Amino acid sequence: MKFSKTKLIFIILSLIGTGFIYYTFVTTISYIKQGTTTPESETLNLHYDVNVGGVLYQDADLDSLKFDTVPSGTEITVSSTFPDKNLENSIMNLYVLHSRVELLVDGKSVYFYGHDKPVVFGYGTLHVPLYENYSGKDFKIIYNIMEGGEVSAIDAPVIYYDATDYFRNMAINRMTYLMMDFALIVLSLIFGAVALIFMFKSREMLKLVFLAISVFGIGMWIFCNHDLFDLFSDNLLLRGHIEYMSFYTAPFFFSLYFFDDYFVAEKTGRRYVYLAITVLQGLFGFISIPLNFTTGIHLPSLLPISHVLIISSLTFLAYMSIRSIRLKKNLHVSFLLGFTLIILFALRDMILFTKYHYLQHSTGAKYNSRMLIGTFLFAVAMFIDFFATQSRRKAAEVRAEALNKMAHTDIMTGLSNRRRCEEEFEELAKSKSVFGIINFDLNDLKKTNDNYGHEAGDKLLTDFSNLLTETFPEGCLVCRTGGDEFIATISDAKRIRPEEILRVLAEKRNLINKTRTPLPLSYACGYCISTDPALGSGLSGSELVSEVNKLSDARMYENKAAIKAAAKASQNV
Repeated sequence: MKFSKTKLIFIILSLIGTGFIYYTFVTTISYIKQGTTTPESETLNLHYDVNVGGVLYQDADLDSLKFDTVPSGTEITVSSTFPDKNLENSIMNLYVLHSRVELLVDGKSVYFYGHDKPVVFGYGTLHVPLYENYSGKDFKIIYNIMEGGEVSAIDAPVIYYDATDYFRNMAINRMTYLMMDFALIVLSLIFGAVALIFMFKSREMLKLVFLAISVFGIGMWIFCNHDLFDLFSDNLLLRGHIEYMSFYTAPFFFSLYFFDDYFVAEKTGRRYVYLAITVLQGLFGFISIPLNFTTGIHLPSLLPISHVLIISSLTFLAYMSIRSIRLKKNLHVSFLLGFTLIILFALRDMILFTKYHYLQHSTGAKYNSRMLIGTFLFAVAMFIDFFATQSRRKAAEVRAEALNKMAHTDIMTGLSNRRRCEEEFEELAKSKSVFGIINFDLNDLKKTNDNYGHEAGDKLLTDFSNLLTETFPEGCLVCRTGGDEFIATISDAKRIRPEEILRVLAEKRNLINKTRTPLPLSYACGYCISTDPALGSGLSGSELVSEVNKLSDARMYENKAAIKAAAKASQNV
């Protein structure tokens, strides 16, 4: 791929600018973190009485307590005593997995999360406010498991003794991810709004709409899945719905982005593979969500289906992109790059997850996921892919238009050529309007070439061509069909009258001839309109056009003979 000097400079400056912004951002965040301290906290993991669906565990350590995965509807209670410390402005973090939760202090209910409806409960951390008078009191946490098959342990509650300090540190620690995700969401909204405005003027804008919706869905999924939602609310119900609705619908719009390339343009059976995957994604996303509210189907239980569809879609799209590169079409190269990046980040996280959860049997997250970075880069790569694709297509259109213009343009005069004239005749044959044809023959071209040279002859041609171009209005086509022969067509001869055009043309010619040397402009002309009485009856279509042109040409030769006769008579006087 060749880059012009301007493009190369732009790319280098863009990379330098991006690097500078990133360095400034990271430096600023690091500086802010230096001024913070780790908030005082205490993990309450010891001396619990635990009841798992009727099975009792006494004086248990929650970090080591494991039990068989419980079904939906199971009630789990954990009981212990608050530390004998000042709990004013403190919070207790409870990690919840698709459960209804209630906190009792000395037998009195002080906090409740959940509802009785069989819909998404979500997962994540609840921030339970504590008060000074809770110090040293007994507490009981009741978990009602609403989604079976996932809960086999209870995470130990963690108390943070300064809630303000905790939330400030949480915001600072997640600031980098928050800014990346915020940029992703804002970009998708801006591009989506612009695309919607211009969507009816350009079909390509519809692709940008699909891409913006899918990137917005990815951004909202990241917002929930990477615990950024916790910075604003601990409403796990809302978080759960946003996360699963985004995750289940974004792939459908992402697939639609490739519709023109892999369905419309593709002529093999691959187009039906693409169509099947896209339709299944759409049906899955837009049926599962309403069913969750109407029949109680839990969205988390449908994750395996979603994973199969996403893997199938990405595998197929990657295959089609690689195929296009092999065929030197170079479609969606940026997508392939972004896809490779997100796979590498996913593999990194899978390896670490396997290490800590299966090899070391740890329930806590011992590594920081980098999937957000991979997803962010993937989304950015897709926006680059859109604009790069549009740039390539625009360049191809410009090249095609230039070739088409060359094929239909007379090089000497810049007027349309005989081929374009014949195509215009075909259009006139389909027209229901009254049309006209004017034939011109430029006089003295051979005489000019012989006596004054071909340069003077070329100037005679261009001067006459410019005169025709300046005189004929929109709705007319002027063509050079031979050495000194020209034809002008009028698509609406009722609105644009041939005789009026010829009158104006003669006036302009006379004005030019006052100063033109060595010979004046002189031409013979004749015209005919499609309703001329001299034409035969019953004519239509291409036959009518042919007869109009013949009669116009005959009248031009009559005019040429008259000009010659007049010139000869003036010489004899």
